[in-house]
Amino acid sequence: MTDDTPPKPRRGRPRVYATPEEARLAGIARANAATRARRQARMHRTLSLTAATLAKAEALIAARGLDGITGFTDLVSALVEEETARTKSGDAGGAAP
Repeated sequence: MTDDTPPKPRRGRPRVYATPEEARLAGIARANAATRARRQARMHRTLSLTAATLAKAEALIAARGLDGITGFTDLVSALVEEETARTKSGDAGGAAP
């Protein structure tokens, strides 16, 4: 047995199909559509997070005057410093460290 909870009852009239095969195919189609929608939503969420991170990185590059390959390691360390400062300030009740 699985640990999944049973499906919630649906409102309205239940789906009725002429044959069990049609019911099976319709169930597969619904599952595929739900999976496709979930993956599409996840992709958009990932892209938006990537764009936000990229914008933050570009702002740091501009603020610190970083460029080129050597600037990449500086950028990574700057991002780590910023995240550390943000985490510490959050732990301190919103006060600056």
